[in-house]
Amino acid sequence: MDELPFYITETPSEIAIKLSDTETWYPIVDLALSLEQMGLVHFNKNRTKFYLTEAGYKQVESGRIGVLLTWFNRNQGVIAFAALIISIIAFFKK
Repeated sequence: MDELPFYITETPSEIAIKLSDTETWYPIVDLALSLEQMGLVHFNKNRTKFYLTEAGYKQVESGRIGVLLTWFNRNQGVIAFAALIISIIAFFKK
């Protein structure tokens, strides 16, 4: 799995987010750290490269429907709240 590394070098200006006149945020490293916390990537020892894990490869292979299902599995409260709203609407329509 460690055949195709992603390198972290200089932060590209194309994805820079200007927060104020003096402050700019480069989210690429933060995004990579978020993916690491989710178990989708891992870094090398000096943290200059990161690699997809087996879970990361499966996430990529799953496509849009898989991403949607993963989101619903992680946010079950949203589904429960939507079901509650639908139930309340159905109750008052009778």
